[in-house]
Amino acid sequence: MFVLDNFYPKNLIDPVIHESYEQKWTFSRVDSNQDRYWTTYIFGDSYSRTHSKSVFLKKFISQDAEKCWEFFKVKADCNLTNDNLDSVYFNGLTHGLEAHAHIDAQKENFVTVITYVCESWNSHWGGETIFFDGEYSNNPADDIFYTHNIVKSVIPRYNRVVLFSGNIVHAVRPLSKSFKDLRVTMMFKIKDKKIEDFNKLWQH
Repeated sequence: MFVLDNFYPKNLIDPVIHESYEQKWTFSRVDSNQDRYWTTYIFGDSYSRTHSKSVFLKKFISQDAEKCWEFFKVKADCNLTNDNLDSVYFNGLTHGLEAHAHIDAQKENFVTVITYVCESWNSHWGGETIFFDGEYSNNPADDIFYTHNIVKSVIPRYNRVVLFSGNIVHAVRPLSKSFKDLRVTMMFKIKDKKIEDFNKLWQH
């Protein structure tokens, strides 16, 4: 996994932060039986609760998020197109909600890009993204979960981006009750690419 600070120009990331305050949030997702958090979909697979199958949003419903995606495509310099996008969405967590240890995909050619959508972050608030070594199981009581070690912990920070292979086990640490707001991330879920395809990001 890779962490990139000060990734977007201010004129791109700041409108996304302001837009996140105005989203129409939906609580929980149909693809998750354990995790409970707020979500609003921007592009691609919407995991719709109102249809028997998820709905694919063929156009971005946020111009600000789309501008960030266009910037990301250029910076990545690995022939990304919208066909590589599985989904784009905002996640929101408050104190009392949890995102348990999980993976985003079984296959290797799937990359998750997290952008922390916040103006500042206090380490007292918790909310770190934690990455574990080892395997994953759909059964939370599996002995696998007793063997994991934390290999990286990433604090949310203004204009910070994290890229990682979707088959890495990860979670979000619970938020402190001293945090009275919504911890927001903008997610790009990218298919048919491997994490190695993005090496040029660290050469700019």
